[in-house]
Amino acid sequence: MSEIDINKKLVIITTSFAPENAIGAVRLSSMAKYLSKKFISVHVICPNFSNSLLSDKTLDINDIQNLEVTRTKSSIIFRFVKLLRNRVLSEKKASEVINLSNQKIASSARIKSYFMRLAFKAFTFLRNRDFLNGALKAYKELAKVNEFNILITSYPSFSSHQVGLRIKRLDNNIKWVADFRDPMVYESFSSSRNLASIQAEVMHKSDHVITVSNGVKEMLQESSVNKKIDVIYNGYDNLPDIETLSSINKKDLNLCYVGTLYDGKRDLSPLFKILNAFLVDGRKENLKFHYAGSDIKTLINQASKYGLSANIINHGYVSRLQSMKIQKSCDFVVVGTWNSMQEKGILTGKIFEAFMLRKPIIGIVNGDLQNSEFKNLIEGCNAGVAIESNFLSEIDQNNIIDILSRVMQSKNDSNKENSISKFTFEVDQFHYKEIFNNLSNILISL
Repeated sequence: MSEIDINKKLVIITTSFAPENAIGAVRLSSMAKYLSKKFISVHVICPNFSNSLLSDKTLDINDIQNLEVTRTKSSIIFRFVKLLRNRVLSEKKASEVINLSNQKIASSARIKSYFMRLAFKAFTFLRNRDFLNGALKAYKELAKVNEFNILITSYPSFSSHQVGLRIKRLDNNIKWVADFRDPMVYESFSSSRNLASIQAEVMHKSDHVITVSNGVKEMLQESSVNKKIDVIYNGYDNLPDIETLSSINKKDLNLCYVGTLYDGKRDLSPLFKILNAFLVDGRKENLKFHYAGSDIKTLINQASKYGLSANIINHGYVSRLQSMKIQKSCDFVVVGTWNSMQEKGILTGKIFEAFMLRKPIIGIVNGDLQNSEFKNLIEGCNAGVAIESNFLSEIDQNNIIDILSRVMQSKNDSNKENSISKFTFEVDQFHYKEIFNNLSNILISL
């Protein structure tokens, strides 16, 4: 550790942090863990975590000597409003309550849906305002006994960057790095003028910007051409001790998808079409498609178009540890995303989870833009195959069918070579140790 490292103190503001059971928490928790090895201290300000929620036990941030986590307390008003919201939702998703699936509904239901949509927007605003106030208060207390050199804020949620704007006003000497896991503004749907204004101000007043892909970098540069932006990819950490699940039969061809389908925006129908062609000779009972998440209805609708809904095994909403057990037990991990003129470079963290597990990926890219960063990343690392649904060729389809056929043959005949062995996983550069070593070099140079 160099002298310049020792003299720098970092504070990270994020709404997603361990032990939250969300893929967004992985990036920020790992960032804090690895940067704490480079700098004299790292402080994290994040929301309080409810013990009633599923926790991610794979994110080990305990017993790190110079990492301190401060959790904000929600106001009484916000806790009351959140309780009301949860009662309205019951076990449904907000998108189901406000009918984001665009199903035909009666006029009275449409009016109800409209007001529910307004209510959920108001809740989002209140949640962000509550964290803004709590995080700013926590920072002021910490700043009384710490002279912070570097501030990192991460979006989503937008309140993190709002805290950054306030802190920069309080201390113009602090070097502020704004992390965008997504752009705040998309052309593909109407973003509020408030979000556009916040993004513009953050891009202007932050000292440095980092983001998760070249596609997102390109979108951010459209609104801030001269801003210095570095790509700090998501990545993976050391593989925790994970056993396979005995309930998943190794003699079957097992595919899995874990996570959200964004109410159908991630459409796996092209894969089910290929699977239907692959199983044309009556081997349907040998295919098992495992799902873990909260979009099971959407997945069944996509699979049923090709007569494969009976092949889906629903594991429900599970912890990240359990989802990794499912992935480790399967032959292929299916990962979906989209790539369009309006939304480029959407690289879900699930890619890097598969890298960590050394499980071959079958990637599905929806959208009207070819040569996606997603496809190039997977195939460039020799970590699987990816198809772009709007540009699906017969060669692509036959390639996947051939790979699946060889896997099935190797299950039935141990003398047959398993085609999975051809994937060599050239992914070492995406280990978080390497990823955040690059980030620490950027921070030291500020």
